[in-house]
Amino acid sequence: MPVKSKTATSKNKPAPKEAKKVAPKEAKKVAPKEETQEYDATLHVLSPKHEKLSDDQVTELLKTFNVEYAKLPKISLSDPAIENLEVKLGDVIKISRPSPTSGNTVYYRMVIEQ
Repeated sequence: MPVKSKTATSKNKPAPKEAKKVAPKEAKKVAPKEETQEYDATLHVLSPKHEKLSDDQVTELLKTFNVEYAKLPKISLSDPAIENLEVKLGDVIKISRPSPTSGNTVYYRMVIEQ
């Protein structure tokens, strides 16, 4: 009985593939943050209204709700929603959101660095 060779025959060989020409990849350019932001997040339909409170309004807020300044919820200084408000650390932001059940819901946040 003849022994079959394990070498590939011309029937089993796939046709040679043509080498594809690949263009050299260009280095990715990283743009600064200001150039990468293409839109103002505050203009989006789902973005609630943000406004900075004056010192008098903050005092009245703390007195009305009987809360300590340090116990207010926080919002980051780098939050896109407050970038255009010219806020600094420690400022208080009033966030007004439309609500289907209560009409309008108001939240207060203290600006932190994080």
